[in-house]
Amino acid sequence: MFFRRFEERDTDGIRSIYPQFFEDCPQLKSEDGFIVAEMNGQIVGFFVGVSQMTCPWWDRGVKY
Repeated sequence: MFFRRFEERDTDGIRSIYPQFFEDCPQLKSEDGFIVAEMNGQIVGFFVGVSQMTCPWWDRGVKY
């Protein structure tokens, strides 16, 4: 397994893990901290790292 920055070609792999991901948080397609875990050519996981100054995508009501 290795980790790398998200690329547009990873969209279907992310959707196989979390089908509504890009509908829930479309802005993340361009995040620098969007990392995918890949094993044998397949996306097996992902994580998104954001700064403390960024409103987390899962809690849109929080203001910092």
